[in-house]
Amino acid sequence: MTTAPMLPLVTEAHRRAAFELLKIHGHSYASAMLDALHAKAINACAAQLRTREFITLTRRTVVPVRRIQLGTDGHPLGWCTQMASGPYDTTAIKPDLFNQP
Repeated sequence: MTTAPMLPLVTEAHRRAAFELLKIHGHSYASAMLDALHAKAINACAAQLRTREFITLTRRTVVPVRRIQLGTDGHPLGWCTQMASGPYDTTAIKPDLFNQP
């Protein structure tokens, strides 16, 4: 079993993009971050943006795994090969999601 890699930290760019997406009227970014409710909403949206960015930049590899094939009585019949999820591949090209035309 493989474990999920640690997600990168939420950056200021994620927070500012989240603020633009939420379209909070009557507040600037600085005043919205001082308000507890708005700051919580901005951080939650920023975390979602960070996770979506991580998913687009990584891909899950597939590796063959040998497993025992059991018969109807529960005794092993032999081996079979099964494709299973492998480690995450983070060597993909990393585009800048915030500054796209």
